[in-house]
Amino acid sequence: MGFRFRKSINLGPLRINFSKSGIGYSVGNKFARVTKKANGGVRTTATIPGTGISHVKDYSAKQVHAAQESSAVKSSGGTKFPAWIIAAILLVCVFAGIGSDKDKTSAPSSQTTQEESAEPVDYSSVSACFADVFLDAEVSCIESGSNPQVTVKTALSSEDQPENWAQLLDNLETCLENADGVAKALSRKTAMGQIVAVDGTILASGYNGKLQFDLFAKRAADQAEADRIAAEKAAQASQSTSSSASSRTVYVTPTGSKYHYSSSCNGGNYSATTLDDALARGLTACKKCA
Repeated sequence: MGFRFRKSINLGPLRINFSKSGIGYSVGNKFARVTKKANGGVRTTATIPGTGISHVKDYSAKQVHAAQESSAVKSSGGTKFPAWIIAAILLVCVFAGIGSDKDKTSAPSSQTTQEESAEPVDYSSVSACFADVFLDAEVSCIESGSNPQVTVKTALSSEDQPENWAQLLDNLETCLENADGVAKALSRKTAMGQIVAVDGTILASGYNGKLQFDLFAKRAADQAEADRIAAEKAAQASQSTSSSASSRTVYVTPTGSKYHYSSSCNGGNYSATTLDDALARGLTACKKCA
C-alpha cells in the first residue's frame, strides 16, 4: 500500500487542503460550501442544519472547464469569473430548491453523508453456514455495532436441555469460526451468533469463533453453587447446635454416677458443670430429669 498525505488548514470560512495530488480549497459555512479539488473538479454541498438533509454535487474538471468556456458572465474588467464562483451560483440555486424535494425531506438520517448512502454490506455469506447446519431453524443476520450478528430461531424450549445439546453447541462453534473469517474479510472485527428458543430466550451465543455463553451450563453452575452454599449453612448450623449442646449446664454430686438437668432432682447436693465435663468424667444422664 502506497504512502498517503493529507493536511487541512482552516482560515475562517476558507479551508485549504494539501495532498499528494495537489492543493485544493473550499469556501462556505454549515449551510453551503463550494470546494475546488486538487484535480480541478468542483464539489458543491448544501445542508439544512438540524434536519439531516444535505445535497452534494460533484463537477469534473472537464465540466468546470466547459462551464468556463461557455459562460458569458464576466467582470467589469472583462475577466471571466473563476469556476468556483460559477459553482457557488449553482449551489445557491440547488439550496433554494431543496425544501420542495419530497424525497430529500423524508430522509430518516440526521447526519446524511456520502458514506451513509453507500450500499449496505451483504452478510449472506456470513450466515450461510448457519443456514446449512440448522436446517429446521429460521436464520437471520443483521448489522450490530458494525459487526454481523446471526440469529438462529429454533423451536427449542428454554426450560429443558435438549438431548442433542452438545451437538448443537459444536455446530454453533463451527459456524462461528467460519463466519468470523468471512466477517474479517468484510473488514468487520468479528461475527456474532446466537441460538434462540421459541420464547425468545438466548440459549447459547458466541463471537471471535468461540462459544461464549451456554444457558443450560450456566443454570447447572448456578445450582451447584446454590447447593454448596446450602450445605455450608447446614454444616454451620449443625456445628452450632452441637457446640451449644456440649456446653449445656448440668448438675452433679461429688460421688454420684449421674448428671442431672435439674438442680432439684432427688434433692441432692448438686454443683453446676458443663455436659462436656460430665461426659469426660464418665457420668451418665439421669433418666428422671432427662
